[in-house]
Amino acid sequence: MKKNNFLLGIVIPYYEVQAQKDDHFILYNTNGEIILAAHLVLKHLEFNENNDIKGKTLLQLNHGTPKMVELINQLFTSVIKTKQTIKFLTIGGQKEPPFKNHHELVLQKFEPIIDDKNKVVAILACKLPLLESNLINLLLTDLKSKSKLDNKIIETLSSREFEILYLLSHGISQYQIAKILGITRSTVAKIISDRIYNKFSLNNPNSEKLIALAIQHGFNSKVPKTLVEEQILIIP
Repeated sequence: MKKNNFLLGIVIPYYEVQAQKDDHFILYNTNGEIILAAHLVLKHLEFNENNDIKGKTLLQLNHGTPKMVELINQLFTSVIKTKQTIKFLTIGGQKEPPFKNHHELVLQKFEPIIDDKNKVVAILACKLPLLESNLINLLLTDLKSKSKLDNKIIETLSSREFEILYLLSHGISQYQIAKILGITRSTVAKIISDRIYNKFSLNNPNSEKLIALAIQHGFNSKVPKTLVEEQILIIP
């Protein structure tokens, strides 16, 4: 079939070359089976070569929850039907989350590969830089800074402390935090004074200093798992 000739003779050879570059992509056939993946993706997924990953589906990669895989498969089907590229942000959804208290955010793109008869012959799935989207700048106002979460502090924090630090770092008052979390304002104040100050080595109560340290350590750039459910956002 001409469609297969186009895929085998043009598309696959091109992406075999691109796979050796510093790119993050997977090329799927229209049945959702992997044709090939970029070298960096193979390394990340712990495969030695493309023959090891060829033919596997998203579900078989075993790194997404059933809910997230279902949502992504729906987008995949939509791209085939509409022949339109879709950009989307996944918030969480990993089977074995790499982070204790916050979601991993991944900006991705599904792009249809169309042959000379206007038929979709493959789907290119790419991981994109988060800063490519203006939506990300609205969700995570400090992503442009190079601050990262301090792992030593993270390991000592409870999920409640993480929530409070995140909200404080976005300028939300203790009273508002209490309403959001469904606890009393005095409880919020007690958690801050008795537990959080100590973990940031603040001997004297100083909310401005705490907020500055929270931002410096990147707590305003990570969405707590307990405040936002895993989901997919379509990026215009």
